[in-house]
Amino acid sequence: MSFSNHLNSAFGFSTEVSSLFFNVDCISYFIMVQKTQELSKKLGSIKLVFFGFLLNCFFPLFLGPSQFLPKSWLLVILGLLLSGISGALIYGPIIALFVEILNKKYNDEKNCEIAGFLFNFVVIVGQFIGPIIGGFIIEKTNFLFSCNIISFMNCIFLLVFYFMNREKFVTVVSKTEIEDENVIYSKKFSRNLLYDFYNDEITAYQ
Repeated sequence: MSFSNHLNSAFGFSTEVSSLFFNVDCISYFIMVQKTQELSKKLGSIKLVFFGFLLNCFFPLFLGPSQFLPKSWLLVILGLLLSGISGALIYGPIIALFVEILNKKYNDEKNCEIAGFLFNFVVIVGQFIGPIIGGFIIEKTNFLFSCNIISFMNCIFLLVFYFMNREKFVTVVSKTEIEDENVIYSKKFSRNLLYDFYNDEITAYQ
């Protein structure tokens, strides 16, 4: 069952109306990604990405909504809103973090290009494997249960991410952890991602 089919069976929305829900995701992403540079300077990129992963733990529960929440399409909109915000918080600074890691190990002017390649590669692999696994889980269970599984998996990944970077959370940073030009590169890169990434995501949902 696709997301649009779920909205139809759960709330009686037509396919045309269901497609409008995706605008909430895209618009919230586009607005939030404009703020990533400023937030990276204040909080640090690693903490910004962590908060994005934290939102990833909760927004799938609202898409159902989960059996533990009231059945309301307003919660679905809230879930899509959080999905767009979390995507901006993650994909905005992630290129800058890649560049930072590469700069520590290699002194190469092409580190930005390498980071972009690695990011694109991971996203493409994820977009290929994700719908296959997600579709299998939905077919064997149902849409609501699959959202709970995704939320649980995101919680596990959040813990792994935290323990792998816990030293950076303990250290108090007064300035941005990433150089300004890397953050600006990340912001421009994430803007370009809006169109192709969410077009692929909408296709996967439908």
